[in-house]
Amino acid sequence: MNGQQNKKTANWLIVIAGMWLIIAPFVLGFSGTFLSLNDVVMGIIIAFVSLIAIGVSEEGKWLNWINVLLGAWIFITPFFLMSVGNAGMWNNLIIGIITVALGAWGAVTMPSSSSSSPQYPKAV
Repeated sequence: MNGQQNKKTANWLIVIAGMWLIIAPFVLGFSGTFLSLNDVVMGIIIAFVSLIAIGVSEEGKWLNWINVLLGAWIFITPFFLMSVGNAGMWNNLIIGIITVALGAWGAVTMPSSSSSSPQYPKAV
C-alpha cells in the first residue's frame, strides 16, 4: 500500500473505533456516567476528524496527529472521570491505544507534500 492508501485505511479504522466509542456505553452497561458522556462526545469528534482526513489530500497529515492527541485523551479519561466498573475503563484504554496507533500510522506513512513551505496564490 502507498502512503495515501495507508492514511485512508487508518482513518476508516478510526471512524469505526469512533462509532464503537459512541455505542459502547450502552452495549457495555456504563451509560449514565460522566465517562459515557465523554465517550459519546469523543467518538463523534474522532469519527468526524477522520472523515475529514479521508476527504483531504496530503494537506491532511495534521488531522492524523489530532487523532493521536484525541486517542491519548480517551486513554487517560477513565483515571480522571473515576470510571465505574471495569468495562468502561478497559474500553477506553483499548480504544485510546488503537486511536493513537492508527493516527500515528496514518500520519507517519503519509507522503510529505512536494514542498516544505505553503503555496499561496500569486497576486495578479
